Amino acid sequence: MRNNRSNNRRSSSRKDTQKNVIGKYISFIILIVGILAICVKVIWDIIFPPPPPPPPPQEVYFTKGPQLATIYLDNSASMQGYVKGIQYLDALADLMSIYPNTEARLMSNSAMVIKKGSELISKLANNDINYVGQSLLNNDLEYIVSDIEKANKMKKTKIAFFVTDGIMCGPDSEIRKDSTYNINHRQELTNSISSVFKGKGLGVSVYRLVSDFKGVYYCYDNSHKPIDALRSFYIIAIGKPEVVSDFKENLIKRQKQSIFKLRPQNEIHFIESKPINQYLSINAGKDGNVVLSIDENNTVVYDRSKIKSDKDINFQISFDAFKNYKYSGIDLAKNVQVKIDGTEYKTEAIADSLRNALIVKVDKNRLKGTSDGSKVHITIPYFTPAWITSTIVSNDNDLRFIQGLADESTFFFNYFINGIMNGVLSLSDFNIYDRELLLKRK
Repeated sequence: MRNNRSNNRRSSSRKDTQKNVIGKYISFIILIVGILAICVKVIWDIIFPPPPPPPPPQEVYFTKGPQLATIYLDNSASMQGYVKGIQYLDALADLMSIYPNTEARLMSNSAMVIKKGSELISKLANNDINYVGQSLLNNDLEYIVSDIEKANKMKKTKIAFFVTDGIMCGPDSEIRKDSTYNINHRQELTNSISSVFKGKGLGVSVYRLVSDFKGVYYCYDNSHKPIDALRSFYIIAIGKPEVVSDFKENLIKRQKQSIFKLRPQNEIHFIESKPINQYLSINAGKDGNVVLSIDENNTVVYDRSKIKSDKDINFQISFDAFKNYKYSGIDLAKNVQVKIDGTEYKTEAIADSLRNALIVKVDKNRLKGTSDGSKVHITIPYFTPAWITSTIVSNDNDLRFIQGLADESTFFFNYFINGIMNGVLSLSDFNIYDRELLLKRK
């Protein structure tokens, strides 16, 4: 019996040894295979390096509140008539309340600093503000921009609000020599506004408000007379783009309160200085039930058999892409431009409020069926809103104002806006939206 147990033990020991050897061989083989796989991958990457990742898409500016906020009041003689209007006073009181510790200053007297909204309104209503003969918009804006840059250098974000009637004009001395100076030098005046903002990397928003005006109005030739009428005035927000965007969002929130009176008639924003190329999705098929993915190289591969009989491929741009603009969806749709392989393509673009998006349709039959595919380039060039050039807002001859025919319009306002636009935007042929994709058929 003992011999049998001994033999059994030796037999079991041999089997265990064999299992251990086999296990070691399998582990060794797995290790070798893993090392070979790594080596092959390294050699492959050296011979066929992967393409570099595409540049990150242009971001829509995220909002970021300022640390400092200053209201700069244009206190030229032509502004005095606004203090009789409750709309003007209400707007300034509300503007003082949006950011904590907002202060107000006079353009002609930086030593006067007003810290409270009640104090500002009291000084305006009681004529405790000193008004000067003339202000030049380019000089005022240059001073304000310089003040913002000083704050930024001290690592403090600042927003400035310039409250003005927005009338571009030349020096009194020049107008006395030539009564048509402002008309003859309108482009020069426009360029002087542009130069203030060139290369500064700032954002600008212009808000148009209307108030009762009872005071002396000065025409482009400096002829003047008391008038009693509704007049436009402007709040111009200036700062880093994300800070100006923050004010825009704050204003929208505050306007939900019925007691808040700062409600612009119109507004225009120069916050995005580069084209937007995000917020795009693509679908096709019946009711857009086939979603097409965009890879990191801006390539879209589609299967015609899945799209079936539906002819259109739909490029869907969310309205969130245009959060820093003030355009209607209908106006955006009207201005969409599409090129297929460099050739202009007449597209159908619609503003879809249900999907909260701009839908740009492209007939799939216009795309190449070859392996090279077709390039689809979608742009929305910058366009000036209709209100800017409306005669209700902008005029090029205000002499009628002192003849009893005053209205809300502002002398050369459209030129003033062009000056800001040309200074802030990075390109002369600026696109609001710009995206090119390669569509390949599977």
